[in-house]
Amino acid sequence: TLSPSSAASDVYKRQDLQLFVHAADLGSLSAAARVMDMSPAVASAALKRIEALLGARLLARSTRS
Repeated sequence: TLSPSSAASDVYKRQDLQLFVHAADLGSLSAAARVMDMSPAVASAALKRIEALLGARLLARSTRS
């Protein structure tokens, strides 16, 4: 069985991956954040978690939406 913290971690991983897929499809992290109803700051943190896990930068970022 999964512990509560493990289950919560799995939810974050899944949400982070969904965000990445939306960002890749839409070509914009801020657009992906809007689709997923989250702030750009939360979306950026999610992408950073994925990148840290994989050890690679996945999307080029700019300050322009």
